[in-house]
Amino acid sequence: MRVTTRVLAAGAAAAAAGLLAGTTPAVARAVPDQNKPSYWENNGEYSCDKVELADGVSEWTVAQGSGFVVLKAGTDYTLVAMSPFGAGTYTSEKDISFVITCEPGSTGS
Repeated sequence: MRVTTRVLAAGAAAAAAGLLAGTTPAVARAVPDQNKPSYWENNGEYSCDKVELADGVSEWTVAQGSGFVVLKAGTDYTLVAMSPFGAGTYTSEKDISFVITCEPGSTGS
């Protein structure tokens, strides 16, 4: 399993680094709970929803916002910070299995 991070607009890198420092799982071992939105919610800091995708989908548009998106393609998880400056598109060489979108929750800022 490989975990990568991407930021879809310049200027959001600092926010993404702070966000992902606390949520990026260990790369060396598989964590089955990564498939669940609750894994990424960080004790209520974020509210996350999951969308399962049909076979053949290899592109996803990440909306503008202050949260992040987790995309799973093959065995790889990619965390994408939602840019405060505009939407962006993530393209994978493999089909995207699911997308978990996380927005600041009840304890988030």
